[in-house]
Amino acid sequence: MNTEHTKPKSAQDLPENFQTGGFSPDTIRPSMLRTLAGLWAYTLQKHLIRSRLFNALSFILVVPLVALYAVTESTLESANTIGFYDLAFRYDFLLVLPFTCVASLGGVIREEMQHDTLVFLGTRPVRRVELLGGVYLCQVGFLQILALLHLLVFLGVGSYKSVEGIWQVAPIWFVGQFLSVWVWSALGLALGLISKRYLALAAFYAGLVEIGLYRIPTNIRALSMRVHLESLLGRSQTLQNQFEYKTGILGMDLLALVLGTGVALLIAALLYNYKEYHSTEEMQK
Repeated sequence: MNTEHTKPKSAQDLPENFQTGGFSPDTIRPSMLRTLAGLWAYTLQKHLIRSRLFNALSFILVVPLVALYAVTESTLESANTIGFYDLAFRYDFLLVLPFTCVASLGGVIREEMQHDTLVFLGTRPVRRVELLGGVYLCQVGFLQILALLHLLVFLGVGSYKSVEGIWQVAPIWFVGQFLSVWVWSALGLALGLISKRYLALAAFYAGLVEIGLYRIPTNIRALSMRVHLESLLGRSQTLQNQFEYKTGILGMDLLALVLGTGVALLIAALLYNYKEYHSTEEMQK
C-alpha cells in the first residue's frame, strides 16, 4: 500500500474543511487593526513601567502644581488670572507640551530598533509605512490621554484659584491641545528619523520657524504652527483679552495644521521606508 502523500499545489487542492486559525488559506490576510491592537498593548505596557510612569505623572502634575503655589491669591482678581494664564499658555502650551511630544516621538524608532522590537515586527506581513503609522498613532493616543489628564488637573487648579473664565476657556484649550499633540508628535517623529540629535534639531527649528518666522509681519509667518494654534485659541474671548492673539480664518488654520502634520509624517515615512537604519553604527546597542 502506497502511503506516500503528495503536497498540495494550491489552496484549491486542500480539503474543503481545511482551516488555519479559523480562516481558510484564501482569506488569511495581514490585518492593520490587529497590528494596531498589538502595538497599542505594547505601548501601554512600555509606558506603564515604574520609570516611565514617573515621567508620565511628572508631565500631568508638575506644571499645574507650580500654578497652584505660584499663582497666589490676590485682592485684584485680574492679577490672579494673568499669572495663571501666562503659566498655562506662554509656558506650558508653547514649551512643555511641544517638548514632551518631540521627546516622546523623536527617539521611539531608534529605541525600538536598539531593542530589536521593530526588527521582529518587520518580519510580519505589514509594510514599513504601515508599521510606522501604527507606532505614531499609538504613541499619539497615549500622549492624548496624558494631555487630557494634564488639562483636567490644570482646570481643577484654575477653578480652585477662582481664575476668571476658566471653564469658558476649557473647550478651546482642549481643542488646541488636541491638535498640538498631533502636530508636534509628527515633527518629533520626522526629526528623530533625520538625526539622533533630534532635540538639537527641534531647538533649531523652534528658533528659526516658531520664533523667527513667527515675528515677521508678512505672510511667511503662516509657516509657523504657533500662528495657527494661537489663532485658534484667540476664538476664546478670555484668551483674546489676555494675549491679543491675531485670529485668522478657522478653516485655513485647521488646514495649515493638517498640512504641517502631513508634511512631517511624509518626511518620516520616506526616510523610514527607504533608509536602512539598523545597519548603521548609531542604531547598534
